[in-house]
This record gives sequence, structure tokens and C-alpha cells, in this order.
Amino acid sequence: MDKSINHFSPTELAIRAEHFEVGLHCPIWSEVRQTLRYFGVVPAQLNPNSIALLVTFICYLREERIEFSLPFFRKLFNFRANRDGIAFFSGNNLKVKGLANKNHH
Repeated sequence: MDKSINHFSPTELAIRAEHFEVGLHCPIWSEVRQTLRYFGVVPAQLNPNSIALLVTFICYLREERIEFSLPFFRKLFNFRANRDGIAFFSGNNLKVKGLANKNHH
């Protein structure tokens, strides 16, 4: 049986130890589950910086009492995978800058 992170039973979830160091919690927050499900990845397929970005974004929204929105997250962040198959989120700087400017006027 293949034991890679892409092959696991429906009751298992692959998570890197580094993800807990950057803020991932168990049980996994609904916003994180929703995002992972949308992009079709498990936590172990994301680099630790992407988990940190997602958790930080959710914490910021919670602190500001803003409801998490997957379409909003998708507007601010891009989803990509590198040649090794590790996926990551990157900020869309123009959209983030534009949003910040609109919110500070």
C-alpha cells in the first residue's frame, strides 16, 4: 500500500508537525476545513507558510468580527503548486493593496 500523503483512508488526515508550530489547531477550524476541501488538498500538501497565512487570516477576521468568506479569501490569495507537488497560497498584492486603500479612506 502506498503511504504517501496523497493516499489515506477517509478517516485519516495527513498533517505535518510544522503546521502545529505555525498555528494549526485540532480540531481543525471549520474555515480551514472549508478552504482545504475547496482546493482539494490535505494540510500535509501545503507548505508551513501557507498554513500560517491561512490561520493568521482567520485570526484577523475573528478579531475584527468579520465572517470568513471563501470567495473573499480567493480574491486576496492565489493557490499554486511547485514542481515537487507542494501547494501554497500567495498574496495577490494588487488586490490586497487595493482593499487596504478602500478600507482606510
